[in-house]
Amino acid sequence: MINKWSYSRLKTYESCPQKAKYKIIDKLPDPAGPAAARGTKYHKILEEYVGGVLPALPPDLAPNPPPLPAYLDKLNALREKKPKLEYQIAFTREWKPTDFFADNAWARAVYDVIYPNKYEVQVIDYKTGRPSPDHLQQLELYAATALILHPEAELAMCADWYLDNGPHSTLEFVLARNGLQDVLTRWTARVQVMETDTVFPARPGRHCSYCAFAKKKGGPCQFG
Repeated sequence: MINKWSYSRLKTYESCPQKAKYKIIDKLPDPAGPAAARGTKYHKILEEYVGGVLPALPPDLAPNPPPLPAYLDKLNALREKKPKLEYQIAFTREWKPTDFFADNAWARAVYDVIYPNKYEVQVIDYKTGRPSPDHLQQLELYAATALILHPEAELAMCADWYLDNGPHSTLEFVLARNGLQDVLTRWTARVQVMETDTVFPARPGRHCSYCAFAKKKGGPCQFG
């Protein structure tokens, strides 16, 4: 049974329940690829720059340097706000905040950037790679949980910054407090499908070609 989740864990399950079983329940290794390592690198650079550890962006961001200088004004504005960076938080089944590693942690989230702004709370998520419609769902979840964390806020303003594309590609999502309960209800129902699954069927598709558990890679799955 999978009874603790994050957006990425739920996304894995919905893509292929069997992959989720291998990775989460059976704990089989699922090595991160070059794209994930690259994303981690740039997240660390931005965390240290916005947090004031780095006085400037590194001049050499090879290979494939993203257009980070195009974000410079926005990054400098963030530095002034002194936001929470790579902030880890969890929520109970009742959607109450709790420690990330607490026994009653049910849903976990990590915000790249989060800060209050008068009657709003703002969340920024850094992305490498191409924009995807799925990212809007993640922003909705960030918005809902940010409103829980900041009961004084009437709006959650969330944005994906696509580091390989520049500010023109920014994806935004806004959630008002009067819509919060509906969003939480939908996410709870969505997660319940995963929590009650006892079969974990394979869901073959194009994603099999890069799955670590695929048959052609020596994995336990009968597909791929």
